Amino acid sequence: EVTRITKDTNRITLKHGPIQAMDMAGMTMVFQVKDPALLDKVKVGDKVKFTVLREGGAMFVEALEPAGAAPAAGGKLLEAPVDPHAAH
Repeated sequence: EVTRITKDTNRITLKHGPIQAMDMAGMTMVFQVKDPALLDKVKVGDKVKFTVLREGGAMFVEALEPAGAAPAAGGKLLEAPVDPHAAH
């Protein structure tokens, strides 16, 4: 669930359940977004699906859609982030 959007710093605060791929308990936390346009797709209070990417010790939201939305052009949105290194 989106609890805050801070467009001037390209950040979003999300309340999420456990993210097993990142060994993370459910919590509310602030994420940087890769593409600032993602912040225009949602509003505070929206339930969302998101994908997080870990780069250089930081976590970035790289995909974000309202929970009822269809994935973008051939993409796949997950409620739990995908660890791109997990399959290696």
